[in-house]
Formats: sequence, structure tokens, C-alpha cells
Amino acid sequence: MLDFSSALYKLIGERLKQRREEKGLSQSDLSNTLNYLKRASISNIEKGRQHPPLDTVYKLCDALELDIHSILPTYSEVNIYIEKESSNNSNIDKFINSFDIDQTTLEQIKNLINKNKNET
Repeated sequence: MLDFSSALYKLIGERLKQRREEKGLSQSDLSNTLNYLKRASISNIEKGRQHPPLDTVYKLCDALELDIHSILPTYSEVNIYIEKESSNNSNIDKFINSFDIDQTTLEQIKNLINKNKNET
């Protein structure tokens, strides 16, 4: 299950990515603007894998000409996102469990799905 902090950063990352794309910037363009943040870090922030400090979020927003308040989700938005992700995971689990396969294969399939979800 997705925890609150992870969900929060995933939502922030999605909103930063959306704004970057609206402005027609690549991750490299944004990285070049900020100088201290590598393209890979921007990618990880957008995917919610990297949890940047607040001052970095401010700098990203400034570079994207974005008010920080517009990317910060409310408490209930984060909880709704968590519920949605949990629901998606349980549907996948039900589907996978419907097959007659051994436990090792079942775990490998679940690990692959989770790995792919974390990469997107």
C-alpha cells in the first residue's frame, strides 16, 4: 500500500511534470535552467521516487513560473490518490490470483508489476 508521503510526492511530481510539458520544456531544459539539479533527478522527482527538500520545490516552481500553492495537494487529495492506487492494486491481485500457478511464480509476477509501476 502506498503511504501518505509517497503519494504526496507522486502528486507533486505529476503536477510539476504537467507544467513542464505545458511550457514545452524537456527535463534537460529544466535541468540546464536550474544548474544544480541533474536531468535524472528531475525525472525521479516527477515520478515521486525522489523527495526534494522544500527549497528545491520552490526553485522548480520558480523556474516553471508556477505558484507553489498550485502544485501542493490537499490532505484529502492525497488520501483519495492512495485509495485509488490501493483499489487498482487489489484488482490486479484478484486477477493474478485467479490463475492456477505456484506461489513463487505468483510473487515474481507481483514483483514485476510493482517494479513497472514504480518506474512509470
